[in-house]
Amino acid sequence: MKKFLLIILLPTLVFASDYKSRFYAGGSISHSKISVSGNGPNGSFCGNGDIHVYGGWEYRLARWFSLSPALGFERNGWSWERAGHEGSVSYFNPYLRLSFDFHVHDFYMNFGGAFGFPFYFGGELDGKNTSDDFPKDFMYSVQLFYSIGYTIKDHYRVGFIQGSEGLLATFHDVLILPIGVYFTYLF
Repeated sequence: MKKFLLIILLPTLVFASDYKSRFYAGGSISHSKISVSGNGPNGSFCGNGDIHVYGGWEYRLARWFSLSPALGFERNGWSWERAGHEGSVSYFNPYLRLSFDFHVHDFYMNFGGAFGFPFYFGGELDGKNTSDDFPKDFMYSVQLFYSIGYTIKDHYRVGFIQGSEGLLATFHDVLILPIGVYFTYLF
């Protein structure tokens, strides 16, 4: 079995070294809209901070294609004022991410997904805490995204990102639709 894996991995490693596989780190800032359904309060709210920080390895399998696994961390939050009530919700979400990347000269397009485990939910309505049971309620998050950007001087990548994220839970389901900008540094 070890010989078989070595036979498969060796050409991949050789190709990866020929096409500048490298470490990258970056982040994105997005405006998002959240839709909540299930037991309890339902509704749609606009976001005031969807921030992602991530880092990983870009496996450049060909001049025009790469795979990019990464570890990431997200902070997301919303606030609202409706019908005389003010409230806010926020959470933190560490996740594993994988994207399929296409390179055409210095232009860059990708699509991918992520799987995470949200924690530390904070929420309030009219100054009262509403999130004491959230950490026990939410189980995991699933993200899908696509982005388009441009590589500057072989080390900087900037562009636009859009996607969707679902927080799946026992009693609530939350759908988040972010759109924003990203910046990546390639080492």
